[in-house]
Amino acid sequence: MNFIISLAVVLLLAGCQKEEIGKSGLVRDQFYLENDDAKMHVYLEGNISSDKILVMVHGGPGDGSLYYNIDEATNIAEKNFAVAYWDQRLAGTTQGNISKANIANYLDDLKKLIILLRHRYGQSKKIYLLGHSWGGLLVPLFLQQADNQSLVSGWIQVDGEHNYAMSDSLSRNNLIKFGEQEILAGRNAGDWQKITDYCRDHDPKNNYSVTRKINGHAHDAEDLISDITTGKTTKELIKFFIREYNYPVTTYLSNGVYNNFIKEIDKQAYAQKATDNLYKIKVPTLLLWGKYDFVCPPQLADDIKARIGSTDVMTTIFSHSGHSPMFNEPTAFWESVNQWVMGH
Repeated sequence: MNFIISLAVVLLLAGCQKEEIGKSGLVRDQFYLENDDAKMHVYLEGNISSDKILVMVHGGPGDGSLYYNIDEATNIAEKNFAVAYWDQRLAGTTQGNISKANIANYLDDLKKLIILLRHRYGQSKKIYLLGHSWGGLLVPLFLQQADNQSLVSGWIQVDGEHNYAMSDSLSRNNLIKFGEQEILAGRNAGDWQKITDYCRDHDPKNNYSVTRKINGHAHDAEDLISDITTGKTTKELIKFFIREYNYPVTTYLSNGVYNNFIKEIDKQAYAQKATDNLYKIKVPTLLLWGKYDFVCPPQLADDIKARIGSTDVMTTIFSHSGHSPMFNEPTAFWESVNQWVMGH
């Protein structure tokens, strides 16, 4: 069933009798978070009898959350706890005022989402945040604000971009180094030559167009590495959700185009380095990375581990994955997530 819930109404009803939603067992629930002129779709699936809810803070910016809801998530993790798939503002199926999309909005949305989830499913629920790629900037920024850590029981960082400038520099260096090895080995030498030539000749520092080009090469590089396990493509996943959930693909595409090519939301990220304040983050943290991630290289995990204030930090590197291990090695990925969440 679908519910449209304004956060203002939720707060007014906090002291009143709650809706009877499925409070136990395996559930599928859909509703909307309305905040600051945005109506954001939330799809919650899994074992709501558990005291744990994992919130997916998806990548992009501009991507959606539902394509993370693959079979392995359902069969491994959702038997033990609930997973909330949230479409951020100006992403996925979200509607509303497209002019209101800055990082402050995103962080406020995340806080309101946690409040909404607790109101809807129980104030005692433990909330875990999983940030992937762009989401890996939003989550540490959120955790560094005020008392937000008191709302969260753990942070899972998956190939996240907590420092865009650092990530770009690492991408460029890693592409050159790895590309040179591949050229010498005679593997896809022509393609790697184009990538390494561009990276040598262009520095992404303070140049947004170069940054976008290197990011594109970083994604292309994954197709040149035979050691990466090929999973479902985004196109295949979208087709699945159109069939299963009547997914409004036109909204998804228009949000992505506006976010990335018109408003260029990720430009804001370069002024939002989460690095310096990582020492403030004390919550248990799991770092999950693909060995062959050139978009957000594994050295970013090393940076977090060296700077974070938490004494409970675990790192797992997936040997046959690139930027999205949840798609390249989905069973191993969701087993890692499940084990860690259940242990915390």
